[in-house]
Amino acid sequence: MKVSIITIAFNSVASIERTIQSVLNQSYKDIEYIIVDGASKDGTLEIIKKYEPLFEGRLFWSSERDKGIYDAMNKGIRKSSGELIGIVNSDDWLENNAVEKMVELANKTPNYEKCILCGSLKFHYQDGTEQLMESNEARFHQGMKKDSLNYGAYHPSMFVGRDVYNTIGLFDDHLRVIADTDFISRCYKGGIKFEFTKAVINNMSDGGASNKMNLKKRIPDMIYSCKKNEYNLLKAYWKTSLYILKLATKALLGENLMRIYRLRNIK
Repeated sequence: MKVSIITIAFNSVASIERTIQSVLNQSYKDIEYIIVDGASKDGTLEIIKKYEPLFEGRLFWSSERDKGIYDAMNKGIRKSSGELIGIVNSDDWLENNAVEKMVELANKTPNYEKCILCGSLKFHYQDGTEQLMESNEARFHQGMKKDSLNYGAYHPSMFVGRDVYNTIGLFDDHLRVIADTDFISRCYKGGIKFEFTKAVINNMSDGGASNKMNLKKRIPDMIYSCKKNEYNLLKAYWKTSLYILKLATKALLGENLMRIYRLRNIK
């Protein structure tokens, strides 16, 4: 089974080497590695070129301007040829047996190419502590049925069967921060099957785009999402208000509260 791993990067010199090493060191070797760089100017390309020979023809990269995170992800997906596709951002890193665990789950899953495989995630805070965010099938379905946040399934630890993208489509790059959540929601509503393993797949660093306040991107994303889902005015106002309240709480009270908040929502 061929697996495609995609990394998107932009001026990632401080972290991308760890990401690349985590792919290079995978216990499962039938991997095609695709790096989509957004025209970095800080030495990111030099690191990519340094590791290129070590992949022995399995590393493919490009460097050009893009429209943002999800446009870059879509480029990577279009270039990929694997039966399973995983995305690891340039400030995150895979467990050494991550791909092996996902292939094991795929082999147990009928029609895995039409499914999304979900693993657990370790979240690393800036103070050096970490928190296990364990995959939880029951909690995931509970949240999705309520059209709520998808706790129990975490996009950085998902591997997607190729046919899912053919059926549901790629990421909506009109969204600048929450297109991964939108993609999961579309898959769920579209009848895509989600399979779960407790195995830790990915390590996520605090401070990435998905963890920043950035109201200039987040509020327009929520407004667009509400229109896209055809929410009535009351529901749109309610969901946007709750979203802003969560962001404001994180900004005011810091990561200690968010650590407790995440822990509450992964049990």
